[in-house]
Amino acid sequence: MGDGGQSVWATAGHATVKIDIATIKHPHQRYATWADWEFIGGPDNIRIRISDVGNWRYELLAAIHELLEATLCYHHGVSQERVDEYDFVYEQRRMAGEHRAQCGCIITDDPGSDVHSPYRAQHHYAESVEYGFAKLLGVDPKEYDAAFIALDGGAAGNRK
Repeated sequence: MGDGGQSVWATAGHATVKIDIATIKHPHQRYATWADWEFIGGPDNIRIRISDVGNWRYELLAAIHELLEATLCYHHGVSQERVDEYDFVYEQRRMAGEHRAQCGCIITDDPGSDVHSPYRAQHHYAESVEYGFAKLLGVDPKEYDAAFIALDGGAAGNRK
């Protein structure tokens, strides 16, 4: 994993990075989420999938969030497996109608914001950039969030 000021990609030992970003139909996500990242064979190959909401600005903002979050998680030693384990259980509980997360906290719209999330700091930084960029694109944050939350009828709608 990356340390302090060293480049993530230099740490990975590779000269090139493949970043695959695509908009997909919501039911094709790996789990109940509307934006997802995963490393394919290592940190030099990042796959990002965003649920299609019919608005390129919204989908681009979500993709930027995912790229930043994945990079920061890798750099700070938070594994994809740890993030996935937390998110999958959190979302499974939400979709089952439960009100408490596995940690005992009240379930919210976003597992990354839970105080027990293993990637909370990385998520919050990615979110700050995402919403700052949204302002520059003239995107209303409430409408942006609502477009994704509506994909699951308001029951889910979060990203890593």
